[in-house]
Amino acid sequence: MVSKNVVTTSRIDHPVNIFFDKKFLKVLEALLVFERFGQDASLPMHEGDTYKWRLYDELAVATTPLDEVVGPGFILPSKNDLSVQMKQYGSGMKVSAWRDMVGLSQDKAAMTERLARQSAKTLDTLIRNVTAGGASSTTCSNGSPTATFLNNTDILTVIRNLMSDNAEMMTALISAAVGQGTTPIAPSYMVITHTDLYLDIRNVAGFVEVKNYAKTDAAYPGEVGAIGPSRWILTTNAYKSGSNYYCLFLAQDAFGKVKIAGGDRPLIFHPPDKTGDAFEMYSTLCWKLNRAYKILQDVLLHSLICTKRY
Repeated sequence: MVSKNVVTTSRIDHPVNIFFDKKFLKVLEALLVFERFGQDASLPMHEGDTYKWRLYDELAVATTPLDEVVGPGFILPSKNDLSVQMKQYGSGMKVSAWRDMVGLSQDKAAMTERLARQSAKTLDTLIRNVTAGGASSTTCSNGSPTATFLNNTDILTVIRNLMSDNAEMMTALISAAVGQGTTPIAPSYMVITHTDLYLDIRNVAGFVEVKNYAKTDAAYPGEVGAIGPSRWILTTNAYKSGSNYYCLFLAQDAFGKVKIAGGDRPLIFHPPDKTGDAFEMYSTLCWKLNRAYKILQDVLLHSLICTKRY
């Protein structure tokens, strides 16, 4: 009699999906730059494809003293509704079953990583394009029409203008520590710009390298340092136009990001026997994510345009 005590995929699922899902998500999260700084929102399933933010304007200060017997008149708030429509994005690969059979097993891990990198860059590109299209801008060299090199004066001018608009800092104070040569970092706006500007940023007066933060574990991936109350993150996917580089300053709640709850399929793997092909000739490896992005307040983000010196 043939024993039925056999481990099969119907009894114990193959760990490939769990392993690759974790790998995909780990790479995806590590490579996201812009999306870290958006205001999170979520749309429930089966509730349409449009999300709406409601923003109330600031109320005027009430400096008139109250009358002894008559109260002040009631006021009406004013609001601004912003809507955005959800979209789906995705990509995938079809891999021959024969290649899976004779090829190296680590190939699938490598393909999974590439798909994760693609999805991260896709999301960041979508946000980059939204924010670049709506951000007001200043050209280095005190607003001259010709963009020039990064400098401390122009950086602090942008920061001063954000402060004048009551833009909240993106990060909290990094307090002083006991480490020799470390520096406390003030509450800051985040700045995202291109890796090409690495040497230019390092040579701006007042630059503090990230390794000299009082707490280096408070730094974001890709962060290189701080200049005054601004912390700088570099990515190859930052916006540029010709020889002009855009340094995007972000304050709290500058833009919103929304997804349909439970609607993401970060990694979809179908083995050959699940693809519907009669001869089971291939497997598929895909990703599908839903997202929408919207600038919430124009005054909370600003691009400083410069050229590269080094």
